[in-house]
Amino acid sequence: MPTTLWLLLALALPQTTPSGGAIATFVPPIPTPASFIADERAVLEPAEKAALDARIRAIQAAGLGDIAVAILPSIGDYSPNQIGVEIYRTWKVGSVAPIGSARRNVGVLMLIVPKELAPDNRGQCYISTGTGAE
Repeated sequence: MPTTLWLLLALALPQTTPSGGAIATFVPPIPTPASFIADERAVLEPAEKAALDARIRAIQAAGLGDIAVAILPSIGDYSPNQIGVEIYRTWKVGSVAPIGSARRNVGVLMLIVPKELAPDNRGQCYISTGTGAE
């Protein structure tokens, strides 16, 4: 099969990670600047959340990148990868720096769905990273 036909076929296939639309309903509001943690159901105790925020601020202040945490009750029928990438992109996690900078796209998003909150009683955990943090 000619290369151009393969390319056209690849472009016609659906994206594995949708953006916007129905998946956007699972993206919590951006918690910054007050916090780096979206925890609408208050899974973490206030002291635990404050301690984790302090650790994330220290990592960020040291120039080692950004960390964000999303604790959700459900991800619906989406895979953890799809939701994690959607939140990462929507929140714009990771230091924004010029192309070629060692600090570009240095971000990590931790997606957590506690099994106690999930409708199917199955917990989920997924870590999305920027290309600079890989």
